[in-house]
Amino acid sequence: MAEEFTQLISKSAGVDDIQMEIDERFMNRKISFRGSSLLTIINSIAVTDLLGIVPYELYNSYRDFLNLKEIKLEHPLPSIKLTFPIIIFFK
Repeated sequence: MAEEFTQLISKSAGVDDIQMEIDERFMNRKISFRGSSLLTIINSIAVTDLLGIVPYELYNSYRDFLNLKEIKLEHPLPSIKLTFPIIIFFK
């Protein structure tokens, strides 16, 4: 597989399991960028030729703004529930 991928670095429950399954399906993928932030990963994908696997909700929120394209797989990846802390912020 010649394409270069991003990878999330996380200790969140469920992420390790999904990454193991992704590793099995894409055994020969080359990881060229690792990050601990999904926003950093999705922005890296937007400004490079890297491929990434991110939650659909994140992709859907940023696809128009960042001009992202979805790659349809013959066999979709499994879903997992990720929990993220909620914060209040302002400018």
